Amino acid sequence: MAAPLVHGERMLGVLEVLDPTVQSRSSLSELDLLALFAKQAAAALRVVADRRRLAGVHGGLDPDGRQTALYLVESLQRLLETAPA
Repeated sequence: MAAPLVHGERMLGVLEVLDPTVQSRSSLSELDLLALFAKQAAAALRVVADRRRLAGVHGGLDPDGRQTALYLVESLQRLLETAPA
């Protein structure tokens, strides 16, 4: 049995369940259960992927990049403090 791992419009992969016995067949209720599980797994994978992406963006700056980002934030803060209300 196999079910797509889809979240929104994005295909994340395929969930496949192998049965060790050759003569066993999957029922429709088992396929429905697999599809439900695949939907939940896709949502969990999407959350993990988003968190990793955000950690890379926010936590992965090298020292020069961090200094540049801090300079830009401080410049924006000064600009906002001196702007007329």
